[in-house]
Amino acid sequence: MIKTKHTSGEWKANEPLDMEGMHHIFIEADGKILGRIDGYVNGSLCGEKGHPDRKQTIANARLITAAPEMLAALENLENDANQMPMSIWQAVQEAIAKAKGSDA
Repeated sequence: MIKTKHTSGEWKANEPLDMEGMHHIFIEADGKILGRIDGYVNGSLCGEKGHPDRKQTIANARLITAAPEMLAALENLENDANQMPMSIWQAVQEAIAKAKGSDA
């Protein structure tokens, strides 16, 4: 198994910080900030619709914080007896490669 390059530890999302019509959520691991996700009140930025609102921003943060665990689960899948359809197995391999920044 190839060692991953992402930050180890449990990834957590802070509670949304609401400032001037925006929602900021910081993603942390072991007390270190890994990144920030922004959302907008009513999904609007300077009158332009379609940006993430508070609900979507929280959902995006949850998905990001689950990524290391999902990657580990995918890496632990086995298909030794070809029990999994090849199309699904290929999708698993492509997702792992995408997460690690390499080709399948």
